[in-house]
Amino acid sequence: MKSFSIGDALSFAWQKTKENLGLLIGSFFTIVAVVVLLDLMTEAIHEKSYAFWLFLQIASVLLSSLMGIGFIVICLKIYNNEQCSYADLFSGGQYLISYMVASIVQGIMVTIGTFLFIIPGIIIGLATCLFDYALIDENLRPLEAIKRSMDLTKGVKMQLFLFFLVILLLNILGVLCLTIGVFITAPMTTLAFIYVYKELVEQENRFNFIED
Repeated sequence: MKSFSIGDALSFAWQKTKENLGLLIGSFFTIVAVVVLLDLMTEAIHEKSYAFWLFLQIASVLLSSLMGIGFIVICLKIYNNEQCSYADLFSGGQYLISYMVASIVQGIMVTIGTFLFIIPGIIIGLATCLFDYALIDENLRPLEAIKRSMDLTKGVKMQLFLFFLVILLLNILGVLCLTIGVFITAPMTTLAFIYVYKELVEQENRFNFIED
């Protein structure tokens, strides 16, 4: 039976965040700054030019997705003790289309589930919460990444629910620390999720090896 330790995930995330503090804060700050800047430009231009407004909206989605992928790439490299740099934040172009398609599909699945008395939406959200890590780490197609996440999360959804609550509390504390704390808790969140993802992958592989 698969399981993971929330304490170990957070401990790992804290240690790796401390070791790579400058890179992680700098990368996350870049994401926030670009998104905020594009949002301000979008608001300012909305009344003047619909075409440019639409262009900025699309640019914002594409850039935020690209940097979100890059941030996961950086954190995966940190987990694997590989050399990583600020340039990796913009290195996820090869995953962009698959990532966006998978995000849309997951969003539709969760929305439909939410309309079915909310609880199914929560279950679907938990089942598919690792799709982005699987997509990037294993270079999977959109539906393959979603299915991979659903396979990995079998039997651990209650643990994942508790994990989400702890992560939520962690980021609330980050916001309460004059918002500056988020620049620590956000990287920790990604690293903690990667720890959980990798633990479940290892256990899944071990189980499949025993079966073979």
